[in-house]
Amino acid sequence: MFSLHKTLGVIRFLVALARILWAITQTKPGGLHPERGVESFLADLVHWLLYVSLVAVPLTGRIHHAATSGFAPILLPLGQDLSFVGKSETTAELFGTLHWIWSKIMVGTSPLHVAGPLKHHVIDNDNTLRRMWFGQSQTKATDAHEGRATAP
Repeated sequence: MFSLHKTLGVIRFLVALARILWAITQTKPGGLHPERGVESFLADLVHWLLYVSLVAVPLTGRIHHAATSGFAPILLPLGQDLSFVGKSETTAELFGTLHWIWSKIMVGTSPLHVAGPLKHHVIDNDNTLRRMWFGQSQTKATDAHEGRATAP
């Protein structure tokens, strides 16, 4: 079971890197409520903490695995050791702790990442969730939020 945990971590790392690379190459739409500075800052903070944790959790776990001996193998043909990481209890302990911390950050930011758009949809009654889910343009989303008719 632990081998599966580590294998899924490596896969998550690769998928997260691809997602982050895609995200930084795309134009980010403007916020529907630019006047809400604190809310926008918190949304960006949660978003980037989640991105960093999606990379940091598997990376710190992989380094922890490479610095120790006797763990279950990773079920991918990538090799079990990292050439730049020597066997060291100190390194293993440090990266094991970082792995634990970043996993808690990921667990904490995941529901916030879901709650933000739901708050906009249910409480603010704006098009943030629809814009994220269906890729609606900013103009259509803004027009709909302000009660103007939009072209189909």
